[in-house]
Amino acid sequence: MKNLQKATGELQEYAPAYVTAGQVLILAQIKQGVEQITLKDLYQTLGADTAATQTSIRWSVRRAKDANLIAKVKGQRGLYQVVR
Repeated sequence: MKNLQKATGELQEYAPAYVTAGQVLILAQIKQGVEQITLKDLYQTLGADTAATQTSIRWSVRRAKDANLIAKVKGQRGLYQVVR
């Protein structure tokens, strides 16, 4: 597991395996019919406990938002609504 958390990038704040894992988890939750996804749940499920892994999970959320799979819930930090 340590190898997956290996941070890359100039500032060592990016773990590519966590971006992929985050995207897969978001898609799986959407397929299961989940209506809302929280950043906290993504962190906990994937064991994102470092700055690099949490940054990478946020990148996976950003990509899901860009693909119009989820949208931020206004006024709620870390809460995203599945777009149907």
